[in-house]
Amino acid sequence: MKIRTLRIAALIAMFACEAAHALTVPESSPQDKHLQVVPFTSDVIAVQGKVGMMTRIRFGEGETVIDYGMGDKSAWTVKYSGNQIAFVPKAVDGDTNLLVITNRHEYWFSVAMSADSFELAQQPDESSKKKRASAKKAHLPTTWQLNIDYPLAERQAVAASDPKVKAVKAKARFESAFERAKREGRLDADYGYIGPDELLPTAAYNNGELTFILFPSTIALPQVYEKGVDGVESRVASHMEGDMLVVHTVVRKLIIRRGRLAGCLIDGQFNPSGANTNTYTISPDVQRVLNPAGEEAKAGEEAR
Repeated sequence: MKIRTLRIAALIAMFACEAAHALTVPESSPQDKHLQVVPFTSDVIAVQGKVGMMTRIRFGEGETVIDYGMGDKSAWTVKYSGNQIAFVPKAVDGDTNLLVITNRHEYWFSVAMSADSFELAQQPDESSKKKRASAKKAHLPTTWQLNIDYPLAERQAVAASDPKVKAVKAKARFESAFERAKREGRLDADYGYIGPDELLPTAAYNNGELTFILFPSTIALPQVYEKGVDGVESRVASHMEGDMLVVHTVVRKLIIRRGRLAGCLIDGQFNPSGANTNTYTISPDVQRVLNPAGEEAKAGEEAR
């Protein structure tokens, strides 16, 4: 913290000694002159303060204020959190400069308490030079809130790097790959059933890698098992997609059980070789891998 404080002090001192920075005056909102916006810039940004009024500056989404420095801290009460910093003057003559450091940028502000400190740019009109010269000059109103307007490229880059956005995109690509495989894959719907009507599926088919079973919505969902070569039944991995039970394998016979009821679902066109995608999934875009512990996991394309 001491190192940071020294850095802030040094930068403040440098700014006080140099006058090479240009000054950018914000524009007021058409709805409220105290709500202002300024394009992102490396120049100094004007802020008009007033005794009894709080000023809040809001930076970009996902940006975090790390530290700040003021030429006259004793004249101001300052608080910051997240991507915002707010300050209230404690003195009438509190004109100062403000440096704000975030995780992305450094910002310089010129904060003035004196009324009419910053002249607004004159809008071109067709009035005569004499009329324009005699017109009253407009100045920056008191700043209640100042928003920084960032270039589109930066906003897009920030949005793309958001972990939540990346996770959503990765999930969408993962699901899309499986949906595409279901549509494009060779579907085998030649299934027969032996067992009680209480477990009779409405439909069943597979695409070479997954088995899709639809049960009537009025019955409790049964469990699905596979019988090994040793005659021992083991429950197969599955998940639900809407009303469809998706079994993560394709075998000649699937055992369906609920309580004491048992049935058998038989694939009449079972191919022991299965569909070869070289990815161990139904999609060439989704690779099944083994983690160091030996557990299977499905991984979508890496979000970039």
